[in-house]
Amino acid sequence: MNAQADGTVVFFCGAGVSLDAGYPLFPGLVEQLEKRNPITSTQELKDAIAQKDYDFALSIIQKKLAKNEFR
Repeated sequence: MNAQADGTVVFFCGAGVSLDAGYPLFPGLVEQLEKRNPITSTQELKDAIAQKDYDFALSIIQKKLAKNEFR
């Protein structure tokens, strides 16, 4: 408890820890980002999601959003 109070401890939690709070798992998060950001939707992104390549899909979304950040 002292380490936590001092800020010298890091807590590692499994990927499903946020489910009880109602947050989606990684695939659901990527799919929601694609739906909520129509500017990012491309055939390449749809293909990546269909192939369950969520890391690549997220990188597509990030690049598209970064290009349109100041428009």
